[in-house]
Amino acid sequence: MKYDKPPLTIDKQIALLRSRGMIVRDQSVVAAVLESLSYYRLSAYWLPFEERQAGVTRTHRFFNGTTFEKCISLYQFDVHLRQLCFAGIKQIELALRSQFAQKLSLEYGSHFYLNAALFHTTVLASSGRILWSHSNALDDITKAVFTSHEIFIKHYQKQYNDPYQKPPIWMTVELLSIGDLSRWYKNLKSPKDRQRVADFFNIDELLLVTIIHHFSVIRNICAHHARLWNRELVVPLKIPKKIPELTKARFSTGKTAYRIHNSIVILAYLLKNIAPANNWVNSIKNTLTECPLPLAAMGFEHGWENFWPWSDCL
Repeated sequence: MKYDKPPLTIDKQIALLRSRGMIVRDQSVVAAVLESLSYYRLSAYWLPFEERQAGVTRTHRFFNGTTFEKCISLYQFDVHLRQLCFAGIKQIELALRSQFAQKLSLEYGSHFYLNAALFHTTVLASSGRILWSHSNALDDITKAVFTSHEIFIKHYQKQYNDPYQKPPIWMTVELLSIGDLSRWYKNLKSPKDRQRVADFFNIDELLLVTIIHHFSVIRNICAHHARLWNRELVVPLKIPKKIPELTKARFSTGKTAYRIHNSIVILAYLLKNIAPANNWVNSIKNTLTECPLPLAAMGFEHGWENFWPWSDCL
């Protein structure tokens, strides 16, 4: 089918919303919001307020009493949720950088990442395609160092030429994204080396591999201002079963296991381990209570407040 929907002016966008039953009290305010955020972005947030009809994909009719302000409150909730998740994951990312550099440099030296023998290559079994190799990853680091404008990198380049364009790991790790770092960590050949890092988080190294990959996806969602609150996450999160504290949590299962609830619980656990005095759990609990729609769309069950980590909140 050929796409033939024409672009609409802001006034016509508002008229379309009104024709579908949305209450618009102040057209100038709504126009300003649509100008700055766009109709298309916001449409994902008024979708839950549309009437449902069996056998029909969408009715494009809003429930009685649906206001533009109510839809925007859901958008604002999602913004706050993304900000908190991004902030929490950032703390985990920084801790992972620090532990990866510190624990492994103490074991193997300042430039251990140059040693290919410490890493293995990831190959896609079905096709034999190389997904990650030490040589390719090292080439990426060389390019990042060469193009970096960081003062500490410039200082290294000015002062040292051996190894050329290869700063010590505690500098190099600052140039890696969480996705790059997760792959360097995952491809460490020795489980003992991965566990040296995982011990800081009080978690098994195999779990940390999947968790960091999962968090890298969520971080990218947050960084690109994409919808998070009821999103189905494509990278599954393995649920820990042998950690005493987490046995008190009520993890989502089935289809809802791919929602953000389980991610938030694991993030709370890791943050409590690396920064016990942080107030992140309380902050996100307060934000969750502000959601204008039921939290079931995020994987939360009725009475979620009674389970860990929410039951420990002040």
